[in-house]
Amino acid sequence: HFQEFHAGLMITLAYMLRIRGKAILCQPTRADSLQNFVNLCQNMVDEDDDNCHNIDNDNDHTGRQQSSPLWKVEWFQHGYDAVVDQKHQDSLRSWDPSIYDPNLHCPHLLVLTKLRELTDDDRRLAVTWNQGRLK
Repeated sequence: HFQEFHAGLMITLAYMLRIRGKAILCQPTRADSLQNFVNLCQNMVDEDDDNCHNIDNDNDHTGRQQSSPLWKVEWFQHGYDAVVDQKHQDSLRSWDPSIYDPNLHCPHLLVLTKLRELTDDDRRLAVTWNQGRLK
């Protein structure tokens, strides 16, 4: 479900946001599509660039530069909105799979916070990671 566009979406969001900027996405799981997008975002880590700075913590307890994630990822499956939760519960009680499929219709909230600048290596990694997963 639209997984071929994950790398492009992630790169576009990173390009458009400032450091500490947030992207708030609302979407259903669509089988493993949402999980795969989250995995892509969580795998955007720059382990080689000494000039990358993570806003949370630049050094580990040894004083070495830590790998620097591009995103802080927060995934809210339920509980982020009482009305959405109630509608979901009502739909499950009167569940007709031809009308309501939680996999396609129950929105999850994903909040991505940009932690550092996007690099060319990030772009290459995202495209390569996405291509490898789609094979």
